[in-house]
Amino acid sequence: MRLIALALASAAATTGLITASIANAYPNCAAARAAGAAPLYAGQPGYSRKLDRDGDGVACETGGGSVSSGGGLPLYGGAPVATGPATGGGGYTTVVNWTGANCIDITAPSGPAGTLQTGTHCGGQATLFSSGVGDQMVGADPIIGDAGSLACEILSGRLMDSGTAGDGHDVNCLTRASALP
Repeated sequence: MRLIALALASAAATTGLITASIANAYPNCAAARAAGAAPLYAGQPGYSRKLDRDGDGVACETGGGSVSSGGGLPLYGGAPVATGPATGGGGYTTVVNWTGANCIDITAPSGPAGTLQTGTHCGGQATLFSSGVGDQMVGADPIIGDAGSLACEILSGRLMDSGTAGDGHDVNCLTRASALP
């Protein structure tokens, strides 16, 4: 009897810890997008593992994210801006290559503020430009989806990553500008 009471007390104590961490999470990705908070990174207010479909620590990086996400809102923002290099030599060019699928989603900084947006890119290659400084994000985080292989590089050789479907690796070339050589 003491063992059962101890088990129930332990369960009650840990339930508060578990629900506290998701209590402030968005109920679905549509709500996170409506609040302008998507994508959500692990540790960021509003993040929940239930919204992180591929378990890479980034929730709501594409449409859906949970079965309850419901429609009505666009699945993702516009494609990340691919503009020419900024004047004065500042800026980063990121190339993403993939095989086995016509289109993939890529999360990358967009616009002068460097807001992260996810867009669909087709054709096996995408070239993106970002002009971040200091703690601003640069590069790209491609999502393998149905592709067989995926590679990204912040030119020239500043950051490279690659992987294949099913290898368990999250290919990611998204980083802070200050972290690059």
